[in-house]
Amino acid sequence: MVRGVIFDLDGTLADTLPLCVESFRRVVQFCSGKVLEDEEITRHFGPSDRGVLARLLPGEDVERLEQLFMENYTFLHLDMAPEPFSNVPDILAALQKRKFRLAMVTGKDVDSADVTLDVYNLADFFEYVETGSPERVVKGECIARVLDAWEMAPGDAVYVGDAVSDIAACREAGVKVIAAAWAPSADVEALRRAEPDFLLTDMSELLPLISEI
Repeated sequence: MVRGVIFDLDGTLADTLPLCVESFRRVVQFCSGKVLEDEEITRHFGPSDRGVLARLLPGEDVERLEQLFMENYTFLHLDMAPEPFSNVPDILAALQKRKFRLAMVTGKDVDSADVTLDVYNLADFFEYVETGSPERVVKGECIARVLDAWEMAPGDAVYVGDAVSDIAACREAGVKVIAAAWAPSADVEALRRAEPDFLLTDMSELLPLISEI
């Protein structure tokens, strides 16, 4: 029986991926004069914000790049991603009421994750928030740390994420995965090909599904 639910953030709880892409684009344009297409940015996704910046602008001062990124990310947030998906607060509250334990595992850096959780007033829902590494994808390890903190077996938890890499991370950690395909940016067919345990295109189906697992 599932007792813990671990959520991704970007593209899962909110349509924040365009905000991320535009923030990276503005940093690159400011530092190099180049205007990158979305795909030139998203192909570097996987590591944290610092890792993406280091790959987009090799040789630059990453501390400075991260400061510029956070300035853009914070400034653009209320215009580009003012709210989470409409039923997110109700779903999280309902899960808490039903005694599910909640955590977040995101590839974002802690600073950008904190800004988004603060804008959406969601931080208090999550017992643990695990963030990414600039060197590599660490979601599988982060999921395992949450399970250890909860003293749960992998079969006691489920992860909700929108990326093919999330499915791979869940296979590594041994937890079931619900592919979140409800964001405008979701690649439904790619998610389906990766064979998640469940795939949902409508977030309103999430609470009933978790309650049944």
